[in-house]
Amino acid sequence: MTMMVIITDGQENASREYSVHTVKQLIEKHERNEDWQFIYLGADLSNFSDADDLGIRHRASSRKANLKEKFGKVSEHTAFFRSANLHQDIDLLMKDFIDDLEDDENKK
Repeated sequence: MTMMVIITDGQENASREYSVHTVKQLIEKHERNEDWQFIYLGADLSNFSDADDLGIRHRASSRKANLKEKFGKVSEHTAFFRSANLHQDIDLLMKDFIDDLEDDENKK
């Protein structure tokens, strides 16, 4: 499995090479055929409209001040994924991963 963590502050990301539609199709192809997981980690975001546009299901928001800690969580969970039975545990692992990336005040 390949894990792609997209980290953004939500500011303008106007690519001249790829449209949102093209990127969404690439993400869907990689999730379906290549066993990739995409995680959207927003810094100080109030909404996930970019993640919605790209079709990214796994998402969390963190304050910019906490991003260094969140990088540690990405590393920690990468180790969990390497040792897990992904065919049985992927949903639980992804839920735990997103919970750890989300700042406490943003958790539902």
